[in-house]
Amino acid sequence: MCNHNKYGKLLKSEKIKIYNIFYDDIGLDFFISKIGEKNTIVCSDINSDEVVRFVHDFQPDLFLLQGGRLLRQNFLTALDRAYILHLHLGIVPYYRGGNSQFWTIYNNAVNENGFTIQSVDLNIDTGAIYIRKSIVDFDENDNHHSMYCKTQLAGIESLKKLIEFYMINNYIPKPIEVTEKGFNYTGKMVTESACKYVFLNGKEVLSSYCRSPKKPAYKNISVI
Repeated sequence: MCNHNKYGKLLKSEKIKIYNIFYDDIGLDFFISKIGEKNTIVCSDINSDEVVRFVHDFQPDLFLLQGGRLLRQNFLTALDRAYILHLHLGIVPYYRGGNSQFWTIYNNAVNENGFTIQSVDLNIDTGAIYIRKSIVDFDENDNHHSMYCKTQLAGIESLKKLIEFYMINNYIPKPIEVTEKGFNYTGKMVTESACKYVFLNGKEVLSSYCRSPKKPAYKNISVI
């Protein structure tokens, strides 16, 4: 998100308030307490040699990922036989890259919102699809930050179903390859004018959307 201009900063202040409502200020300490320190590594570069060794030695069956940097080949090699499940908070391939909820508001296309659980390759959100689901049930009190939170929580529920399937069957069906090129929204595209539009017009976009039938733009996909 663009934090170096007036409207970017205003959007960021909204984000902090909304995230506190949905996540109750859950931080890193919470996750470490659940996972255990010996199973945790805190780093600034996920592709560092230290992290790659950690992953290689751990030898996970499933590797869950959301956000962050692109994984390099040495990281993917270290995962070896693991299923990599990447929760992307956008409908692939049409909303690749970041800030998908921001862009559905900007595009006046709230019905194009959703998440994708996909495999990972060396490119941006171009992996094959395990699950893709539209999330379009919003109301006039929502904004793109609460849309993000609701989409993420729905995606986590689908991740849990994939994990449960694996625990019962000891495999996950082959993901579905993406044939369309779609579009990659880069950070450079989140300009001051884009932030201004979303900040000033987001409420009206959602209000107008809520008066519509709320019909998803894209079909859901699932391998389970």
